[in-house]
Amino acid sequence: MSQKYLLSGWLSKQGADKLGGWKKRFFVVHAFNPSELHYYVNDDIKEDKGFIDLKSVLDITQQKKKLLFNLNTPKRIFSLQALSEKDFNYWVDGIAKVIESFSVSVETMANRQMEKLKILLRDKDEE
Repeated sequence: MSQKYLLSGWLSKQGADKLGGWKKRFFVVHAFNPSELHYYVNDDIKEDKGFIDLKSVLDITQQKKKLLFNLNTPKRIFSLQALSEKDFNYWVDGIAKVIESFSVSVETMANRQMEKLKILLRDKDEE
């Protein structure tokens, strides 16, 4: 995997209307924009077919025996299927870690803001 991608590889994706069936797509989480899981027609990364906003994922449900996992968002459930158990684990674990990094970042920022507020309040009390 290249340094410019946090995650990359082939998955099958079910169409939004569920009638179009499953299509094999090349998925990428770019290092420069880890909040989006893009999918492409080929691994040349030229024809972007869309993306899934990972910040909007509420949870990941799994059917490991079928190598299937769903990214559940408020607007849509994205059904994805891996080609092997190894790929399944790679994607589910990788996406979970990316999503977790957002909550850690938000929590860290909130803690920093609280510390700044405490310092401001302490300084104001000392005046």
